[in-house]
Amino acid sequence: MKITDTIRYAGVNDHQIDLFEGQYKVPNGMAYNSYVILDDKIAVMDTVDARKISVQALGKYFPNSPMLAAAVAVSGVMKKDAFISEMRASYQHKFAKKPEVIDGNMQALELTYEELKDVL
Repeated sequence: MKITDTIRYAGVNDHQIDLFEGQYKVPNGMAYNSYVILDDKIAVMDTVDARKISVQALGKYFPNSPMLAAAVAVSGVMKKDAFISEMRASYQHKFAKKPEVIDGNMQALELTYEELKDVL
């Protein structure tokens, strides 16, 4: 999925797997979230502990928001304020009847930027 001209989401949902790393039960399958940066060199990145951030912010393992925030932050394709504003509008549209989901995702974005502050 195209995020920008130089960033692509390269993750997949695997509903067939029942064990993660051959030992942890995942009865609903799992998602493999990765992002590809197309530049002079091509990079695939997993930059933050998206599991920790999403569990802290949302109470569940939904790593998409932290991973997207990390990709945007590290690549510099958008300034933080513009990205946060765009994501708030997107979440408000998508989750209009679930303010707790909006708040949790917004917290996940902020926590991601906080975790990356030393490398930005």
